[in-house]
Amino acid sequence: MKKRVILVMLVLSTYRNDSYISTYLPVEMYKPERPLYRGYDEHTQGQWYFLQGYERKGLSYLEHAAQQGYVPAYRRLGDIYHYKKNQPERAKEYYTMAADQGDILALESLADMHLQENNLQKAVEYYEKLALKNPTFWLTVSTIYRQLGEQKKSAQALKKYEEFHEYYYWHR
Repeated sequence: MKKRVILVMLVLSTYRNDSYISTYLPVEMYKPERPLYRGYDEHTQGQWYFLQGYERKGLSYLEHAAQQGYVPAYRRLGDIYHYKKNQPERAKEYYTMAADQGDILALESLADMHLQENNLQKAVEYYEKLALKNPTFWLTVSTIYRQLGEQKKSAQALKKYEEFHEYYYWHR
């Protein structure tokens, strides 16, 4: 590993003679030879090529990053196949791979796709997983359960949302 020393300005909050004291302190930084995440370079290059209009080359880089297990590449490929290529089944595959590894945005995209297809059972399943990580989704879960005719589950989800809202209101 190469070692670099850089100077970082640190502003101290000491107040003397109507001025703040600032000083430069040396901080050692280590720059690894390769990024910590396998597939990061390919993902970045793939996004750049795709946005520049070189779709085939961009897709090949993104697919290579996905093969290396880089989770944002799965989500980006899902976005491309969903919005650009209009291949929802392939998009679901990539979103599922990303969601299985904990990507919340991919999980939300997957839930939204099922909701748009009117597959409410699958959509509520994914939204419940989302609500465990972001309680604002309990309102969506409640609404879907109401559409399914399950009033008891709808009321439970609404209660969880209200508990979160009340806690957030008093503790922010």
